[in-house]
Amino acid sequence: MDEVGQILFATLKDNPGYSVTVTGHSLGAGVASLFSMILHEEFPHLKVKCHAFACPCVVSPDLSMKYRSFITTYVLENDIVPRISLGSLEALRAEALCLLNQSGSNNLTRFVSMPAQRPRDWLCMLTT
Repeated sequence: MDEVGQILFATLKDNPGYSVTVTGHSLGAGVASLFSMILHEEFPHLKVKCHAFACPCVVSPDLSMKYRSFITTYVLENDIVPRISLGSLEALRAEALCLLNQSGSNNLTRFVSMPAQRPRDWLCMLTT
């Protein structure tokens, strides 16, 4: 960041009134958002704007509120990438466990103890 920051700062010094706009899509939107936050912290006087298309959840809700004044995210209808987070996955797992428990399925024990490297196995258990 030091070398890039120096070049950026020198360029902005030579061009008063310029600002920085960062953009990205999907994973690149996550990087663009994080980079914009870093720029804002490193150069608080700099006007930074970020446009993040289909950005995954990369920060906490509190942190996202802190930077919402200059980071705009765009989400197309029901795109799963921007909507999936650790919290939403935990909620989905809890609901699935609740439904399995209510159904009295013998697959509940296998579902809970299933290894993390094979997450699709539980779908097969539900259909058999």
